[in-house]
Formats: sequence, structure tokens, C-alpha cells
Amino acid sequence: MLRILICFSIILLFSPTIGYSQFSLESRFNLATTTSDSEVSGFNEHIDLSLHYWTRLKKVRIEFYPGLIYQNYINNDEGIHGFGLTIPTAFYILDMINDCDCPTFSKNDYFIEKGLFLRLAPSYLKTTSSEESLNSIDIAAGEINVGLDIGVSDLITLTPLLGYKQQFYPNSDFETNGFIQVGLSMLWRPDYKRRYR
Repeated sequence: MLRILICFSIILLFSPTIGYSQFSLESRFNLATTTSDSEVSGFNEHIDLSLHYWTRLKKVRIEFYPGLIYQNYINNDEGIHGFGLTIPTAFYILDMINDCDCPTFSKNDYFIEKGLFLRLAPSYLKTTSSEESLNSIDIAAGEINVGLDIGVSDLITLTPLLGYKQQFYPNSDFETNGFIQVGLSMLWRPDYKRRYR
């Protein structure tokens, strides 16, 4: 899975269509809110890193971020890592019926109205671990986040995130875990500069 993640990243970065695309890089810290056998086994606090391709509906502000996700579990001796796929979907609840040319509202007084969103993010991962019993465990997760787009420039948007994640282990007997999430996303829009050429 690590090889797939690396290959996908290289393809995205060096694709001839990159000038017409939008990408985001995201990091989230997950703090466990429950104590269960899965947490004792090493599925505790962790960091999510993900790389996304951005797309949206044309006249309604619902945005999709399909991408690859990597998890690194901390404070454990088992060396647990997870690799998989995620598809976050953002709903701009205060500005839904709008063909917003976002994030070019960076100097607009209504950036909270245009930038605040609710996001749902399912993901599915496989683990690798130095502990054989924790290797190849499936992880299914669901997240709900609140975020605010802050347009640094016409090309770059920074988005702080706050949310909750519930994590399940379909092919093991581990109990589900709950996590509080704090994160930051950076959206890069190389397609925007082509509009003025």
C-alpha cells in the first residue's frame, strides 16, 4: 500500500493535467476518547496524513476530496501504520446554492459565510505492524468535521478542522474507538492562474 501511495503522489505531482487540477494535503491529530481492548492493543492516539484530489458540483457547494490516507500510531511498541482510501465530502451549509469562485474570496468580508462547512469522511485502511497479530487488520472509519476555509491567496487555501472520528475493526474482535480530531488542510489551485493567460 505504501508503494501505491508513493506512485499516486508522483502521478498527481507530475501529471500533464496538473495545471488544470486542484489538490489538498491534510494532517489530523486523533486523541482517543474511549478506553477499549483495541486501544490497549495499540490503536490509540495517531496522526492521519492524506493527499486529495478536489472536485465539486457545479451549482451547489458540495465538494469531494477523494484521496489516499496514511495513519501513524504513536505511544505504542508495535509499529502500527495504516494505509488506505478516503472520500471526504464538504457541505457549505451557509452558502449552499452558489457557484462560488472559492477560495478567491480571501479579501471578502463574508469569508465565514462562504468558508464554513460541515464535512463527512468515510475511509478504509489496512494495517502493517511489527506485531503479527496486528498486521493486516482492516480499519473502517467515519468522521464528521467542521472547517473554515481561509484564502491565503488565489492559489492557496488553509483550512483548520475540528471533529470526531469513530473507528471500527471489521476483521478482528477489537471494540470501536472514538477520537477527537484537530487538523489542518492546505488546498493548492494551480488551475486558477490559467484563467488569466
